Amino acid sequence: MKQFAAVLVAVSLVVMVACRGPASARPDATACTVDADCTFGFGVDSDDCCLDTNGRGAGAQSITFARWARARAESAACAHVKCAPMASPIPAPAGCASEPRCRQGRCDSAC
Repeated sequence: MKQFAAVLVAVSLVVMVACRGPASARPDATACTVDADCTFGFGVDSDDCCLDTNGRGAGAQSITFARWARARAESAACAHVKCAPMASPIPAPAGCASEPRCRQGRCDSAC
């Protein structure tokens, strides 16, 4: 019975941590090692719940951050937040500005 109680406590702790949402694990938005770690993505607002709706925050970012931002925006932690509708489509910068590269450990444009 003690073992069952210990497992139950451990599972409860995992659930409590998971329910806080991905905000506690916010990755560095531009950290990279190689070009393949980078993508063109959109910024997020100050509470990390709404993706940039007008492209002003658009730019090179880590794929890890881009995935986290999408998951965060769709998480229960952001369910109460009303975001402005996304423009459709959000125009990407032309040419080298939309080509992500990893330079000195930071995602940047190819320009």
